[in-house]
Amino acid sequence: MWFTGPLTEATIARDLERVDHVLNLTSNSTEHKVACDRFHALQIAVENDSLLIVHLLLSRGVQPSTFDFSVAVQNRSYAILELMLANGLDIKAASQAQPSSFWTGAFADPELVRWLVAHRADLNAPDEFGCTPFSIAAQSTPLETLILLLELGAAADQGYPLHSAIENNREEGVVQLLLNNGASPNAIEFEGKPKAFYDIVNGVGTPLHVAYRQGNDKLVQLLHKHGAAENIKDTKGRLPCQVRDARPISASL
Repeated sequence: MWFTGPLTEATIARDLERVDHVLNLTSNSTEHKVACDRFHALQIAVENDSLLIVHLLLSRGVQPSTFDFSVAVQNRSYAILELMLANGLDIKAASQAQPSSFWTGAFADPELVRWLVAHRADLNAPDEFGCTPFSIAAQSTPLETLILLLELGAAADQGYPLHSAIENNREEGVVQLLLNNGASPNAIEFEGKPKAFYDIVNGVGTPLHVAYRQGNDKLVQLLHKHGAAENIKDTKGRLPCQVRDARPISASL
């Protein structure tokens, strides 16, 4: 449990005058507990969408974290987001710190997506495994939003969005959209990247491997139409047909 100091308490109470008073009293303090109090106060103010308190804290030198920015994104707090950016927060760093939580909520709001991209959030920024925000979107975001993301510069040939879509048994229209926009049906997922737990345990391969593993015959046929190869092995040395044949009987019913 974090330290709850007088500044945090005043922020919880949404008492702007008391927040100002505490800031004045501790303006020259370098104590660790005072720094923690300021950090937690800003976090609470952002969570509560307390614009005036956020503005006051920032104006007194309290620095926002990438987590604070992500919370403001989830809250759709445009004014607070603008304040943080004006205060020097790096939107690219914020979007890459916890990309799943940052983007998942944003993808539900096209206006917010447009705002973030207009302020230089990168839809193609890869994480350590090469996955991009567009890969996250491909998991469950509606087709109309995926089209918007492509219009805003998302790249279907980066970050394995095709693997993500098939892994989540997306409708054929989504998979067709990705293929039409350059997603490769023969790309090996995470190729050249650090081994993930999933890779070590199950092995990763092409979108065709994923479609066979999911037992999705319609997507298998669609991938074949777009040139998916049956002779590419996954990271455990298996061909797509071997992944199909290795599926449990219950999974193929």
